[in-house]
Amino acid sequence: MPLVDVGKLKDSRVKVVVTVGKGLHESLSRDEQERLREQLLEGNSSELKVKIEHEPEGKAETAPLSSARSAEEKLRAYWDLKGAPSGEEQARLVAKLTQVEAAVLARDLG
Repeated sequence: MPLVDVGKLKDSRVKVVVTVGKGLHESLSRDEQERLREQLLEGNSSELKVKIEHEPEGKAETAPLSSARSAEEKLRAYWDLKGAPSGEEQARLVAKLTQVEAAVLARDLG
């Protein structure tokens, strides 16, 4: 993000729109948002609006998620779309998902 010349903001109306990507690595933390706001406030603008937007997901990107049948397939399609955790974390989550599915099936069949 380029630095802003806050000296040019005095008594102006400022609206900043930040577009954040879809990936997990493309986020804007609360701390980063607050630093941006503080930097802009230093310019003594008469009005300040900061809007954080997220890139929309296209239908082509979500198609694998929609067509997945099992819970594990849906989870893996979601990871493909949003970014996957570490291999160890994936294994732990899939194992937990398998336990939950087994419990639900046992309850439904029992």
